[in-house]
Amino acid sequence: MSSSSALQRLAAQFSRQMASSAGGGIGRKVAVLGAAGGIGQSLSMLMKMNQQVSHLSLYDIAGTPGVGADVSHINTRAQVKVRLTDAATRTAHDSPVCLRRPCNDGYL
Repeated sequence: MSSSSALQRLAAQFSRQMASSAGGGIGRKVAVLGAAGGIGQSLSMLMKMNQQVSHLSLYDIAGTPGVGADVSHINTRAQVKVRLTDAATRTAHDSPVCLRRPCNDGYL
C-alpha cells in the first residue's frame, strides 16, 4: 500500500465524517500545526480543498510563508491565514531557563 493512497483514503474518510456531522452548511475552522513540513503541506492542501472548511490557519516555526501562498491560490471558499513565529519567540520558548523555572516553582 502506497502512502499517497492511504492518505487519500484517510482524507476521504475525514471528509465524509465532517460532512455527516456538519449542521446547516456551517464551515469548520481548521488549524494545521507544522504546516511547512512534508506532511503538513499535504494536509494543508487537503483541508483547503475540503468543502466543509471555511477557515484554515497554518502554523509553523520554520518561517516559510510560501506554503500559505501556495495553499491560498487554490480556488475554494476557505480563507487561509498563515501564522509564523519569529526567531525571538522561538528562542525564548526553547530556553532551558523558561522550561525549568515553572517546574521549580511547582507549576506544570
